[in-house]
Amino acid sequence: MVELNTAARGGAAAIEAVRVFDSDIRIVEPEFSVDGRYVATRDGRMRVDILVGGERVFTEALGPSGGWSWTPDQGVAPASPRGAAALRHGIELPFKLHPDTGLIERDRQLRALQVDVDPVPQMIETEYSDYRPVGGVLFPHRQVERAVASGETLATVSVRAIRLNAPVKDAHFLAP
Repeated sequence: MVELNTAARGGAAAIEAVRVFDSDIRIVEPEFSVDGRYVATRDGRMRVDILVGGERVFTEALGPSGGWSWTPDQGVAPASPRGAAALRHGIELPFKLHPDTGLIERDRQLRALQVDVDPVPQMIETEYSDYRPVGGVLFPHRQVERAVASGETLATVSVRAIRLNAPVKDAHFLAP
């Protein structure tokens, strides 16, 4: 199945050539909608900046010195060990494959939606769709997360743009 997914997404060489994934996203949850920028690197660094009305209101990152978050009111705070693990896990993106196409269709995990906000785990199903080619690799441009027990949609993430291998400075992943 891994070979099928690799071929469906553009081949091993194209996938392995991606060293930096940089995307503009839109997140819709039941209580709010925000824009964001998500950057992840093959060597395990990531950062997501959340914006409301063009102003940054939240940052979460995993850098060389560990995980951290930032808000305008509270400044910088280190991520909990579970929060840092969740950030690392998000970079790794374990999926289940759709047997007809070889593309990732859905994944189920027992986890918290946002560990450092609400650490209570629940079974969450994530559905991936709207695959589009970027740099010779297919990426899902829509992700819907649902609580399995209730069927409630917890979050919908729409990718607005993807930039592959864009230059990113190491300082981007360090806490201010």
